[in-house]
Formats: sequence, structure tokens, C-alpha cells
Amino acid sequence: MTLRERAEWSPFFSSMAPEKKKTSQRLTFAWFLVCALEGCLNAYPGGAPSSSCATMLPEHGVGPQNTDSPYTVVVNSSTYRYGERVQVYIGSAEKYRGILLQARSANTSAIVGSWVTLPSHIKTLKCGSGAASAVTHNSKREKVGRELVFTWLPPKTGAPQVLEFWATVVKDKATFWTEIKSSALLLGMLYFHQYMPCLIETGINKNKEG
Repeated sequence: MTLRERAEWSPFFSSMAPEKKKTSQRLTFAWFLVCALEGCLNAYPGGAPSSSCATMLPEHGVGPQNTDSPYTVVVNSSTYRYGERVQVYIGSAEKYRGILLQARSANTSAIVGSWVTLPSHIKTLKCGSGAASAVTHNSKREKVGRELVFTWLPPKTGAPQVLEFWATVVKDKATFWTEIKSSALLLGMLYFHQYMPCLIETGINKNKEG
């Protein structure tokens, strides 16, 4: 193309530039719209990320509900002891898709203990130093509260005097409740008959020494 021809066609190409920009903007908006509908923006169907451990927010790009949660955290005891497992479940007739569940000190909010004997569609999550210190979903399949029972084991030492279970429950990508707390559990001592043989043996040894 000669310089004269370029000069003649230049206004035509210039008029195409804004239209090309508009088309690009439309395609970008359409991509974001599809992603939002499919839940591909900041959604975690495979479970909560470790970055959610402290805040308990699922990072879906929206905030939690400010209404009362239809879900509750139910425990099978009002006390707990070293070496004894505690069972926890989500109490509600409503189904849910996602969960993040932790045991925390009621005084310091520190995450404690570990989770064992997991139900289906659930996996452990490392929060802090504990490899299995939290549990979360591993699929977006709908779950029924009482059908999934979570089993928690206290730490061998340093358990808090007052314990609570905290949960974030996700109904769908844009609807979730966080910091749902169970009733408090008090750290109990061993029953008298459990450590009585040890006391008797200690007394006998002292008598022998005397």
C-alpha cells in the first residue's frame, strides 16, 4: 500500500478502533458474568483454604449473613477430658454445601485438638501447627446436618479449661454464616475411681520406704 493509499484508508481504521474496544469490553463483562453464575470466582468447592483458618471466612467475594443462623453446632457433652473423644454435628433441617469447623479456647480463641474418624465428603485442614486441627468439605455436594458426625480429640496437654466449637456453614456461594458457636464444654478431671489405684500404690511405696 502506498503512502497516498494509507492516508486515504486512515480515517476508516481510526473509526474501527472504538468499536473494537467496545467489543472487547463486552466480552470481558460476559466472561465475568458467566464465572459469577458458575461460582468460579473465589469459590472453593474442594474445601476452605488455609487462609480462612483465622477469620473463618470462605473468601467467596461476599460477606457473611447478618441474620440469625438457621444452623447450630451441637455437642454430645457439657464436659470433656484428656483422651476422650467429643462428637459434634450441625443441627438443622436445612441442607448445606460447605463447612469449616474448629475447636477453640473460649478465653483465647486458640485452635486446639485434632479431628479423627471423618464422615464422607469431609477432610481435615491444617490450621497453625496442627495437621488436622480443623475440618472442611471436599465437595460441594449437599449435606444434611445430623447425618454427618464429626469426632474431635483433645490435645494430650494444655487443653483449655473452657472449650467451644466454632463453625462457618455455607448454604450456597453467596449465603453463609460464620462463627456459629456451640455451648461451652468444661475440662473435667478424672473420676476418683480412675486414679485411686495409683494413689494406693503410691501410698504403699511410701510405707515401704519408711
